[in-house]
Amino acid sequence: MRGSESTDTPARALAEQARGVQADIEILGEKGEAGGLLLNAVQRVGANLLVAGAFGHPRLQEFIFGGTTRTLLAAPQPSLFLSH
Repeated sequence: MRGSESTDTPARALAEQARGVQADIEILGEKGEAGGLLLNAVQRVGANLLVAGAFGHPRLQEFIFGGTTRTLLAAPQPSLFLSH
Protein backbone atom coordinates (compact mmCIF):
# COMPACT_ATOMS: atom_id res chain seq x y z
CA MET A 1 0.00 0.00 0.00
CA ARG A 2 1.30 3.44 -0.90
CA GLY A 3 0.42 6.76 0.68
CA SER A 4 -0.70 6.96 4.27
CA GLU A 5 -0.38 3.57 5.96
CA SER A 6 -2.78 4.57 8.75
CA THR A 7 -5.63 5.44 6.40
CA ASP A 8 -8.83 3.66 7.43
CA THR A 9 -11.05 4.31 4.43
CA PRO A 10 -13.66 2.52 2.35
CA ALA A 11 -10.89 2.08 -0.24
CA ARG A 12 -8.86 0.04 2.27
CA ALA A 13 -11.87 -2.19 3.01
CA LEU A 14 -12.44 -2.68 -0.72
CA ALA A 15 -8.78 -3.55 -1.32
CA GLU A 16 -8.92 -6.14 1.47
CA GLN A 17 -11.92 -7.83 -0.20
CA ALA A 18 -10.48 -7.81 -3.74
CA ARG A 19 -10.70 -11.64 -4.07
CA GLY A 20 -7.58 -12.41 -6.03
CA VAL A 21 -7.09 -8.97 -7.55
CA GLN A 22 -3.96 -7.14 -6.46
CA ALA A 23 -5.12 -3.74 -5.24
CA ASP A 24 -3.02 -0.83 -4.01
CA ILE A 25 -4.26 2.33 -2.35
CA GLU A 26 -2.46 5.49 -3.36
CA ILE A 27 -3.36 8.94 -2.13
CA LEU A 28 -2.89 11.17 -5.17
CA GLY A 29 -3.24 14.50 -3.41
CA GLU A 30 -5.71 16.55 -1.50
CA LYS A 31 -5.70 19.52 -3.84
CA GLY A 32 -5.86 19.76 -7.57
CA GLU A 33 -8.17 18.81 -10.36
CA ALA A 34 -9.20 15.20 -9.76
CA GLY A 35 -9.39 14.26 -13.45
CA GLY A 36 -5.83 15.44 -14.08
CA LEU A 37 -4.54 13.67 -10.97
CA LEU A 38 -6.18 10.40 -12.08
CA LEU A 39 -4.86 10.66 -15.65
CA ASN A 40 -1.33 11.37 -14.40
CA ALA A 41 -1.47 8.33 -12.08
CA VAL A 42 -2.77 6.10 -14.89
CA GLN A 43 0.06 7.20 -17.15
CA ARG A 44 2.68 6.80 -14.39
CA VAL A 45 1.72 3.19 -13.61
CA GLY A 46 1.13 2.26 -17.27
CA ALA A 47 -2.51 1.23 -16.82
CA ASN A 48 -4.60 0.75 -19.93
CA LEU A 49 -8.02 0.84 -18.22
CA LEU A 50 -9.52 3.26 -15.73
CA VAL A 51 -12.71 2.27 -13.90
CA ALA A 52 -14.59 5.21 -12.39
CA GLY A 53 -17.99 6.44 -11.36
CA ALA A 54 -19.59 9.03 -13.65
CA PHE A 55 -21.65 11.68 -11.97
CA GLY A 56 -23.19 14.92 -13.14
CA HIS A 57 -23.50 18.13 -11.17
CA PRO A 58 -25.50 21.30 -11.76
CA ARG A 59 -24.26 23.16 -14.86
CA LEU A 60 -23.17 26.27 -12.97
CA GLN A 61 -21.13 24.21 -10.52
CA GLU A 62 -19.40 22.33 -13.36
CA PHE A 63 -18.81 25.57 -15.25
CA ILE A 64 -17.09 27.13 -12.24
CA PHE A 65 -15.26 24.10 -10.83
CA GLY A 66 -14.98 21.83 -13.88
CA GLY A 67 -15.96 18.19 -13.99
CA THR A 68 -13.88 15.06 -13.48
CA THR A 69 -16.09 12.93 -15.73
CA ARG A 70 -15.81 15.50 -18.54
CA THR A 71 -12.01 15.62 -18.12
CA LEU A 72 -11.74 11.82 -18.30
CA LEU A 73 -14.00 11.61 -21.35
CA ALA A 74 -11.96 14.26 -23.19
CA ALA A 75 -8.64 12.48 -22.60
CA PRO A 76 -7.29 10.34 -25.45
CA GLN A 77 -6.05 7.65 -23.04
CA PRO A 78 -6.74 5.41 -21.15
CA SER A 79 -9.73 3.24 -21.99
CA LEU A 80 -12.57 4.04 -19.60
CA PHE A 81 -15.23 1.98 -17.90
CA LEU A 82 -17.73 4.44 -16.39
CA SER A 83 -20.68 3.59 -14.19
CA HIS A 84 -23.34 5.78 -12.65
